[in-house]
Order: sequence, then C-alpha cells, then structure tokens
Amino acid sequence: MNGKDGVEAEAQAPPLQVDSVPAAQTVGSSHALALYEPEGDLLDDILPDHTDTEISPINSLGTVIYRRSLSKLRDDASAQESIELLTCATPERYRFIDCASFVHSDMLQLWETSVLPEGQYAAISHVWKSLEPIEGQLTSRGIFLVACENQNDGGPISIDVVRYACLAALHANARLLWLDRLCILQTKSPEAKRDKRWQIMQMYNVYKGCSITIVLPAGLQRFPTKSEETEWMERAWTFQEVMVVPVVKVLYMEIMGSPP
Repeated sequence: MNGKDGVEAEAQAPPLQVDSVPAAQTVGSSHALALYEPEGDLLDDILPDHTDTEISPINSLGTVIYRRSLSKLRDDASAQESIELLTCATPERYRFIDCASFVHSDMLQLWETSVLPEGQYAAISHVWKSLEPIEGQLTSRGIFLVACENQNDGGPISIDVVRYACLAALHANARLLWLDRLCILQTKSPEAKRDKRWQIMQMYNVYKGCSITIVLPAGLQRFPTKSEETEWMERAWTFQEVMVVPVVKVLYMEIMGSPP
C-alpha cells in the first residue's frame, strides 16, 4: 500500500517550511460550523489571510514518517484496510498531523519528533466512542481507519471532522494537530504497548504545551449541534485534558435555519 517508512512512493514528502495560509479556500459545505467559547465564533470554509503572521513549522528535529492522499485512505477504508504506523514510527516519540497538508493538499502527513514543539500545535479532546454519523451531514469526504486493538477500536474517523479540526487549528495559527487515535500507536504489539505507556505518561505535557485544545464532544465521526447532549462532559479524562490548556474551544455544527 505504501512505500518505505509509510510514505507513498509516488509523492516524496517535501521539507517542512514556514507556510502562510492562503487568503481563501472554500469547500462548498452546506453546513456552518462554529467555534464555541461560549458565544460562538463562526468557522466557515474560508481560511484567514496570514500574510503578516506566518504559521510556525515543527522544530528542526521533526521528520515525516507517513504521507498518503485522502482519496487513497478513503479507498483503503472501503477495502477495510487500516493505517498501520508500526512499520514507520519510532516508539516513544511525539507525532503530529500536518494541518496545512491535510487542508491544502488533501494529504495525511504525519510528523514525528523527540522534542515536544510547545506552542506550535493544537490538541484534540474527544470521547473515544463517537456518536453515529448522520447521512448527508458532513460525510461527503468519507472515512479512514486506524489499526488498533479490537477492544480499543473507536470506529472510523471522518475525514470531514479531521479537516475542520485542522481548519480550526490553522485559524489559531497552529500548523500541527495532535490526535491520540493517530499519534499514539494503538495495536497490541510490544512496541505499540511501550509507545502507548510512554504517551500516557506524556499526556499532561502534551495538553499543557499546546496553543489551543479543540474539543470534539461527539467524537471523530461527526459534530454535534449546540444543544445536543454528549458524554464528553461526563468523562473525567476529558475534563482533565482541558484543565491544563491555555485556550479551549468546542467544534459543533449549526444546521442552516436552526435557532442560534
């Protein structure tokens, strides 16, 4: 499926450089999304103009360990093939999604580093078991699958959900995104278990070192509406995640025509 070290053979990963977000990029969604804190700032499909404020790259120690197009990940999911990072990742390392690549190039690109790039990334807080997706509501881009132990399988991950999380991170001037489902090895191999133990020990520092935490109350398959109840507030783990971060915002969906 992939070339050496998880990077597609036909597309070598370019070196990460300081990158500015383009003035506008639209995707034609029929649903509005908002960052809620708590009044609500509209997050539409237009990226802000960062001609004066460039988004910082990952530190110089970072390397790309995985790169695959979203279209191929979608095809992989249709064939029940999952992302397996064990062949390309080094246990006990920090990993991050490249938001610019996800949004601009429709590419899932993962960086790995031994040094936590404090202040350069956003972190996701979510419930492990997602609410079921609703047909027609931000499902057009499909899903991808991540290899994990059966008892810890959180289900498919919506490309739309990750894309809007990346948009929210870019709006906050964060080039990178930390998501446990992708950034922690989840399989039952000894190497993966060693990585997971180490990652859990680093969790406090990961959330404390981010520039913003983006809450996905319904999980990774869809967004909730503002009035919809989820289990996110009931979980002690997620509560702890937002207690140490400098900025917390919630991503939810407003159906056009619904009350504010």
